[in-house]
Amino acid sequence: DPVAVSNIVNAVARSGFQDAPLFEHMIQSVSEMRHPGALSLSVIANGFARLSERDASLCTDVFEILADQVMTVPESEWTPQTAANLLNAFARVETRREDAIRHTCRALCTLHPGDLDPQS
Repeated sequence: DPVAVSNIVNAVARSGFQDAPLFEHMIQSVSEMRHPGALSLSVIANGFARLSERDASLCTDVFEILADQVMTVPESEWTPQTAANLLNAFARVETRREDAIRHTCRALCTLHPGDLDPQS
């Protein structure tokens, strides 16, 4: 469950607790997810980005996995919020997967300008 993975990673990141076997298990869970959506990927990416603030080496592999999964998400599934959250997480860990970043940006370009209005 992507939300469960994100909740666990965020809680561990906030606590400062470091448990390499737990992190590996969470990364394994991410790699085994089938067809995660934009929301799932964005919340998981943010959890791991927060975790990487304590130890960047723990998260290198998971961001490659996440970038691969981003490429499978249909453009129509992205919202301004999910795209912004994902791009922010990628920036915080300095992920250089331009293909995933471009895919997400292309999805934003397909949105109607009214979809970007915070009042709507």
